[in-house]
Amino acid sequence: MTRPLHAEVLLNGGAGTQRAQLLSEDVVRNFAQHGVHVKVHLLHDGSELVHAAQQALDAAPDVLVAGGGDGTLNAVAGVVARTGMPLGVLPLGTLNHFARDAGIPIELRSAIQTICEGRLVHVDVGRVNGRVFLNNSSVGLYPEAVLKRDQLQQRLGHGKWPAALWAAFWVLRRFPHIDVSLKVEGEVIRRRTPLVFIGNNDYELDGLRLGRRARLDAGLLSVHVIDSTRRFGLLMLAARALGGRLQQARDFETLCATHVEFHTGRRRASVATDGEVEDLAMPLVYDIDKGALSIFVLQATAATGE
Repeated sequence: MTRPLHAEVLLNGGAGTQRAQLLSEDVVRNFAQHGVHVKVHLLHDGSELVHAAQQALDAAPDVLVAGGGDGTLNAVAGVVARTGMPLGVLPLGTLNHFARDAGIPIELRSAIQTICEGRLVHVDVGRVNGRVFLNNSSVGLYPEAVLKRDQLQQRLGHGKWPAALWAAFWVLRRFPHIDVSLKVEGEVIRRRTPLVFIGNNDYELDGLRLGRRARLDAGLLSVHVIDSTRRFGLLMLAARALGGRLQQARDFETLCATHVEFHTGRRRASVATDGEVEDLAMPLVYDIDKGALSIFVLQATAATGE
């Protein structure tokens, strides 16, 4: 497509605060330098995102821009995937996993330049029971840790990182397990595990690139299952990962697929998707939606394995 001339911009968090207003003005000014007219929507919290994204989509802009963390991008991507509307990414979160893997600059001015002057590529999204995820989805230890972190933040007023550390300690002390049955490309795998992790495309699992993806358009889900049922075994897996030897671990399985069916002995389960936890009904059905999302990236990018 030709370069965008009109953009609808959704900025999540802190609407009405002085910092949010300054950020909004900065966004308008930087887009104007590229000849792009923007309408900025400042949102108070994530509960408004889906509705705001649908309204912005109805305005038929050249590009719909989401500013926030991975949870914000996830919510907006769920609206625009398969519509043909390009998604512009302003990485304003703490970790920005999707932007990092896609090769989108973290600095605001460079991210806006990428939207205005970059190229449009098509990347995959994962789906669990139809719900979009850009990075990964998991069942087990991680969703429990996120729920406990949020509880500590709301009830005790802890900051995000102290709450996350306490939540991790609490979950490791309990160390819950689930009995799972995974149907992967026709093969049934039954395990007792503390964690099943399913990624949108293949994650690096060893050494300095731990948690990174080389490309986002290979059309595959990566499925990772921890077989260890002991805390010590989990700690050893972490040490192997940092030492670049995770693939050699006997208590860890990984494979790739396009379709996965996930069963437990329960009717529902807490499922994390891009850091947000939702209670979903069994079975969990995972699919890769190849090329479903259009994003702007730099001329050479990891989004297409270049």
